Amino acid sequence: FPQPLDLCVHRNLCINFILVRVLASMLADHRCCQGRPWTVGDMQLWTSTSVCHLKRHAASGLLNGSSVPHSISQMRNCFGFPTLDLPASSKDSGAGSGCTKSSALEQLVVKCAHCSQNFPVAELLYGFREGFLPESLAGRFLRLSRDDDTELFLESCRSSGLLRALLKDAAAGLLTKRMSLTDANGLLGRGSMFVLSTAQARELLGDRPGGVLLDVGAGDGNVTARLARLFDSVLASESSLSMARSLRQRGFATLTGENLDGLGVAAEEAGICLGPEESVDCVALLNVLDRCDVPVSLLRDLRRRLRPGTGRLLLTVVLPFRPFVERGSGRVPPKERLPLDPNASWEASVTVLWEKVLQPLGFELDVVARLPYLSEGDATVPVYALDDGVFVLRSGGEDVYPLASQVPRAS
Repeated sequence: FPQPLDLCVHRNLCINFILVRVLASMLADHRCCQGRPWTVGDMQLWTSTSVCHLKRHAASGLLNGSSVPHSISQMRNCFGFPTLDLPASSKDSGAGSGCTKSSALEQLVVKCAHCSQNFPVAELLYGFREGFLPESLAGRFLRLSRDDDTELFLESCRSSGLLRALLKDAAAGLLTKRMSLTDANGLLGRGSMFVLSTAQARELLGDRPGGVLLDVGAGDGNVTARLARLFDSVLASESSLSMARSLRQRGFATLTGENLDGLGVAAEEAGICLGPEESVDCVALLNVLDRCDVPVSLLRDLRRRLRPGTGRLLLTVVLPFRPFVERGSGRVPPKERLPLDPNASWEASVTVLWEKVLQPLGFELDVVARLPYLSEGDATVPVYALDDGVFVLRSGGEDVYPLASQVPRAS
């Protein structure tokens, strides 16, 4: 930031003081969608150029030589409000990864794809705020952490060239006039995703489960390849033709289409033996529900396909839940809606998803966890992140979930 300027030159600075005080009061108890305090940069979305002017030109002089405030808590303190901190439980249960890594990687900027907040890699969240989850979930919470595979993915994003990113961004802009962003990314090899590592999947599922894995909505196969190390055979399904092509190039038996009606035929052609009624040992449904037209019907179908007694569903869901379905180059709302608030906290979203959707659908809970959902960035930022709720589920109780027409919509 530039050196302190003569504040008397900026006659409108007093307006900025008032504006920031009001914003600090309004947003004191708010967090971005991943649970972090709002920053000065985030307030630009609310105040346009006024706070931007304060951030760029006046903050260092205003704060008597101190650095620009990085959170609402610091801003409130500077302008005479009591200091507000994250709950202590978020520090030991959720904030950060608990890893000490290279300073270069720790300075890598990550952008939240929901609220556009920038933050350092060290603030990726893996835990929860104590007291904000019911005991039924808190007692089964598994604390994961940033591991070597995660570090390798982040490093690959950090070292990606700017020119390469610019060219891919430009090509994607042209292609998305005729096709979905998913198809465009598949053609360009753009926007590689990282959901979880092999080691994290092993912690969630326990050692090496073996048997048959069905990865639904497998994308380009990067995550499928990590999971495949834990199983004897792998089947993949994908609705995007370009992504399905990538899966086949990686050697995965792949079913293309919006449903799983041809699963038995695909398995037979690949020489994979399914269980009774085309059941499998594990289904992976990773960040698909928020892009699915019929999420309830899909969950019911997958529950039916779990091997009786031992089959498990590895489910990750982007939270807060903001669904849409790609239709060509456009986006439309899904036919089936889940009763989730698009602006709720991670803890509130996980609770509603379990109590109002998964449990009524007849699933039993083994483990719940939290992971950052990472994506290769573009020319503006090296990495994008969203927040995942992770569930390991079994088929258990009775399906008492209401029909689609009876599901209340979140306000």
